[in-house]
Amino acid sequence: LEECVVIASRLAYVESFVDIIRRIHDEDLLERIKNLQVSEGLEQRSDDLELTRNEAIKAINCFRETKLAEDLNRHLSFALKIAGINKNEADILTERITWNTQRYLNQALAEVGDSVKFLSRIVIASGTE
Repeated sequence: LEECVVIASRLAYVESFVDIIRRIHDEDLLERIKNLQVSEGLEQRSDDLELTRNEAIKAINCFRETKLAEDLNRHLSFALKIAGINKNEADILTERITWNTQRYLNQALAEVGDSVKFLSRIVIASGTE
């Protein structure tokens, strides 16, 4: 569960990042963000993360209040500042991305749940033949 939550959270965070960036209409801000390598950095960063079962459950219920969210936000905020985005804009973007991540995390967990149910039916059916 813990490893799955880290992977799903990381992917949901990246999807949320893309979604929020698509909604920005400020061309100057978009130009500064354009060359960020955020997804690669997030993948490397969260490979180091290990969650307890309780932290994984907390992430499923309220991602934005977890150490995982804090870690991803810290990394993103740093990348945004390197790209020339001021602290206030970086804080607003990371906050929006974090709040939006829960939507994508819920979606990913629902899809995984459907796959697990399907695979368990196959295993059960193959055992009865």
